[in-house]
Amino acid sequence: MLNTVYSGLSSLVTGLIGFLLIPFMITRVGVTEFGLVGISNIFAMSGYISLLEMGFQSSIAVYIAEFYSKKEEHKILRLLNTTLVLFFVIGLLLALLGLGLSDVFIKYVLQIPETYQNSFKTALILIFVSYIFQFPTIPFAGLFQGLQRFDLLKGVQTAVVILAALGIILLLNLGYNYLAIIFCTVSSLFIQFLLYLYFAYRELPFFVIKYEHFSRDSINAIWKMSKFLSIGNIASVIHLHTPRIIVGIFLGPVFMASFDIIIRLPRFIKAQLGFLNSAVMTAASELKAQDQHETLRALFLRGLRYQFVVALPIITGSIFFAEEFLRVWVGRSFENLASLLQLALLWNFMTPVVNYGASILVGMNRKLERITTLHVMTAFLGIFISAVLVERYRLNGIIVGYVFSYVLTLPWYLSMYLREFDIKYPNFLKETILMFISMVIPFAVVTLVNHSIPGEKFSSLIMKVLAWCFVYWGVLYFIALNKEDRRMVLKLLPLFSKS
Repeated sequence: MLNTVYSGLSSLVTGLIGFLLIPFMITRVGVTEFGLVGISNIFAMSGYISLLEMGFQSSIAVYIAEFYSKKEEHKILRLLNTTLVLFFVIGLLLALLGLGLSDVFIKYVLQIPETYQNSFKTALILIFVSYIFQFPTIPFAGLFQGLQRFDLLKGVQTAVVILAALGIILLLNLGYNYLAIIFCTVSSLFIQFLLYLYFAYRELPFFVIKYEHFSRDSINAIWKMSKFLSIGNIASVIHLHTPRIIVGIFLGPVFMASFDIIIRLPRFIKAQLGFLNSAVMTAASELKAQDQHETLRALFLRGLRYQFVVALPIITGSIFFAEEFLRVWVGRSFENLASLLQLALLWNFMTPVVNYGASILVGMNRKLERITTLHVMTAFLGIFISAVLVERYRLNGIIVGYVFSYVLTLPWYLSMYLREFDIKYPNFLKETILMFISMVIPFAVVTLVNHSIPGEKFSSLIMKVLAWCFVYWGVLYFIALNKEDRRMVLKLLPLFSKS
């Protein structure tokens, strides 16, 4: 449970920092340069480059958990050394390739204004060089995940995000341009690598980096599990980051700025819900090894119910207050994006079902081929719809492709999970629909609040959102949770307050 809390707090803090930085960065560097930062993120490790992670981090975590529980230190040593060498080589080769192709990207692929082409090349150089130390962080992240040390994993991630934010604020206040944002981000990631290396030595006294521990058997073992995860990861990355590439190629930096603003809130909400998934994967692996099938079924049902209870008030409130949110957050010049933001937020209704269920089945090493197929279908439906619509409808077409690819594949995901855990479809839908219907009560309350709290200030928006969420959560507490769930919630409240 503490791992879930650590993951949730880290995701919340880093997400809020991103929200607070966006209006500050737009004010300091302007819409065009902010859009250039977005285009540079096409090459970030969180984007298409993460395809080369090949699903290894999750596989490393599962094997580390198994080896550590059996006290097989020699296997941990071989696994870490093998993957560190592998990812260092991948990072080095990819850095050299990127440096060689940077002019091609700038002049022939992306819509970069001529006056910014030289500075954007500097941005790409910084990002490409960072691959050399970013790729070796992947095995360390898998190590801490497998050891259930989410305090270290998420603590370091949160610390470097805060450090990068402070650097960005300082340099932009001193008058530097958008390159300062990229420089601070890259520098903080190097610090993250050093911290991971330090904590790896501290947590594993027997750990030593030596090429002689490189083992082809370790790669083969990981690849047997990762081959489906790799394809699924490719599909997820394609779905999440292809829209950014389409914007960068066809629409340019100004549209990229709008896209980043639209997509920030849906992805923030997804991240807050997704923090549970990394923790539940290793738990599912342990339960599967112990043949705890009924416990796994309860884990799916209860975890998904909790995600819906947490998510529905936030998603519906975000849709309801989208225009006012944009006005308060980034200014009136962006409030015309409200309808696109509302459309993008529909994606968040589906991601809890898709991602949470997939995480449990991956931990169980079940249905990997089926999950992979659905991920690929979702990704390519999104690309197809976006590519067909972008020329005529621009950002509208991209957001439609982004959302409706999930709409079309969701029934297959849900059917797979319900069959695997022997859950009746009508019962599941009845419970879910009841959660949506209960939205009527907070809607009535907020309508009254709107009359008593006029104005468009940040404080009034916060009061309306809190009124919506807490009334909705209060309703769901009694409608969606059973007695055991309610007792668990009451036990968790002091834990969250202490955290």
